[in-house]
Amino acid sequence: MRKLIAFILAIVLALSLTACGGDSLKVGDTVQFGELDWLVLAVEGDKALLLSKDLLEMRRYHDVYTWITWEDSDIRQYLNGEFYNGFSAEEKGWIVETSLLTGGYSEDSKSSIDTTDNNIPVGQQ
Repeated sequence: MRKLIAFILAIVLALSLTACGGDSLKVGDTVQFGELDWLVLAVEGDKALLLSKDLLEMRRYHDVYTWITWEDSDIRQYLNGEFYNGFSAEEKGWIVETSLLTGGYSEDSKSSIDTTDNNIPVGQQ
């Protein structure tokens, strides 16, 4: 029987500070954004890095057991599609697009892959 890898979904978002408290926001604070509670991990300039306080759901990294890059994974498609689209238009305006440089995860590739994402799964930042 092949081993299935489950991806426990805790999400990191980079947000504009105006979205969640402005200049008074500090590392360790809890803020509400998109009907979820988030822990402030970092504040830099006019941006904050947030981690969901609760486990949001459990999903596989990819539905088919195969070599797959982050760029082509089902979980990335979900995060930048269905999950991201669960936020209002105003909330989406506060989410900062993030460029992620990931190592090559295919059988024949060791090169890095640069993607632009709206959400960052834990372990990818």
